[in-house]
Amino acid sequence: MAVVLSKKMKREQLWLTMLYYLYVKLSKVLGDNFIKLAAPRNPDVTLHDRNLVVVVRRLSDDVIDAVYDAIDEVEKEFGIENEILPMILEENDAKIEEYERVLGHE
Repeated sequence: MAVVLSKKMKREQLWLTMLYYLYVKLSKVLGDNFIKLAAPRNPDVTLHDRNLVVVVRRLSDDVIDAVYDAIDEVEKEFGIENEILPMILEENDAKIEEYERVLGHE
């Protein structure tokens, strides 16, 4: 997949584009186990030093590895490092609501 970036692209636009690419990758890699991403519009908004929540049905070491591999791939595609800081949670985890509230989701 080719990525075309403009030097005029704002950081928030780049962030949202990266999130879209990550969403697509996780949907393919995790399939039905992937539920959703929750992230702020601005990557500098964090909670517990995390700016992204990945929610899955079943959490395992393989799922964690797959999420980090997908993040690495997206960041490499965009020439960025350590921008996506995930918290990976299993559905029904009480922390999801806290993250969504702080990161700007209902």
